Amino acid sequence: MDNYVLKPFSLDALEHVVKLSLERQNLARENVNLKESLALYRASEALEAPLELSEYLEMVLNIAVGELGGHSAHLVLFTGSQEKRKVEERIDLNPSMDTDSLIDDAMIQLAATLENESGAVVITDYENLGPLMALPLRAGGDLVGLLAVQRRLASQKFTPAQAKALSIIGSGAAVAIKNARLYNSLQEQYLGAIRALVTAVEAKDPFTRGHSEKTAHYAQMIAREIEAGQDIEDGMRVAGLLHDAGKIGVPESILLKKGPLTDEEYEIIKGHVIMSARIAGPLPLPENVLHAISEHHEMLDGSGYPDGLAGDEISLSSRLIAVVDIYDALTSDRVYRDRTTPEHAFGELGKMVREGKIDGDLVEVLRKLVVEGKMGQDGQSSSSFLSIE
Repeated sequence: MDNYVLKPFSLDALEHVVKLSLERQNLARENVNLKESLALYRASEALEAPLELSEYLEMVLNIAVGELGGHSAHLVLFTGSQEKRKVEERIDLNPSMDTDSLIDDAMIQLAATLENESGAVVITDYENLGPLMALPLRAGGDLVGLLAVQRRLASQKFTPAQAKALSIIGSGAAVAIKNARLYNSLQEQYLGAIRALVTAVEAKDPFTRGHSEKTAHYAQMIAREIEAGQDIEDGMRVAGLLHDAGKIGVPESILLKKGPLTDEEYEIIKGHVIMSARIAGPLPLPENVLHAISEHHEMLDGSGYPDGLAGDEISLSSRLIAVVDIYDALTSDRVYRDRTTPEHAFGELGKMVREGKIDGDLVEVLRKLVVEGKMGQDGQSSSSFLSIE
């Protein structure tokens, strides 16, 4: 007991002791509420922060452990229907010998038990592992994941207030998961539409079939090698695919001509860059992608087209596409000539570097990747060119 009175006692003394006890109880309750509010505040801050999904989910686990008094936390994302549910991805925080038995099968089983629950459920002792809070994560009514927070054996059980806080925190995680999956779905559809357009373009000229995919792949590999940043690396995938989209407007009589082009025909060919930019313009593309599409035939000495840009006026993305575009064109069969060897191609690229037309540093990175065999046979990677990561 925190307070007591000695016999014989007066009513005033008893009233004083009761009052102190009630105040202490209220302070304890307010302290608990403050902790739950702090957890919710930190969760709301995390939801507003510009984080990747994995970073956000890790932050949710940290809040669940640090602010709600858990010893470990587990979050899994499911795929498949209720009957064929599988764990697609999982994140664990602070698993230990007495709280690490929530393997995938256990999480799937626990999710089935909580199938009809709308909020977090407190379990006094789950499978002799200790106190547990479990929250089904729902998106559009579907159970897409499960968040579980554990305490060690013989620890104090979680309170209803903590379960409520976890439910609110978890609702933010469910929204983030739903948005990420929606974005990935849209991205798949978007890239599918781009591939369909590229297929239509390359169907006009069988000699350039696969050129756009290879250009995208080469440029991505170089961007990754020089650590240009995720934005540029991802952008090269789309820019490489779309850089020649404007050739769909070039007559086949010119595209498939075996002999030299006339000046007029060459001007028509050059117009594909402007047409590519027009096709890409209405799409929700980053600036670096649009630049790469509209500038991939610009030369550092100002001799390129369509705008005669020079030096730093030409973006890194554009210089990347320019180098790999030339390399693949040289090492691939064309209607007007046979392919050349990588060695000869690098000789031609080296000449263009000495003339101040293309970026020598990027050429050397491409050479390094080819020499190391990272491009696969004939400069191509043996892996899928455009796998979604």
